[in-house]
Amino acid sequence: MNTTEQIQRITDKVRDLLSLQEELRDENQQLKADLENVTKNADLLREELALLITERQELRTELQRQLPLEQALKLQITELEDQIARLQSSPGKMDEETRKTFEKQLNHYIKEIDRCIALLSQS
Repeated sequence: MNTTEQIQRITDKVRDLLSLQEELRDENQQLKADLENVTKNADLLREELALLITERQELRTELQRQLPLEQALKLQITELEDQIARLQSSPGKMDEETRKTFEKQLNHYIKEIDRCIALLSQS
């Protein structure tokens, strides 16, 4: 192999290496861009997670605040139902119109309390 052929072979190898270097540089730039996108997405997900955690804590606090109210309303319903049962078992102590008005008022309270409990349950 003469010197000219050796120089040509070296030149070809250098050209191949330069081409490979260019491909690797392009791939490296693409990987850097992909990494930047993944990092941005991870940051957004971290922010969203922090917001969700805060919201969850607020909802738990609200639930803890609402539980005693729900229990009080349930107790009130039970007491009102007991009063209705007692009134229904002793009809002779009230006149018919007073009894109906009283029952209507009690039923209204019970419906209102049921509505409140339903709203609390949705929270």
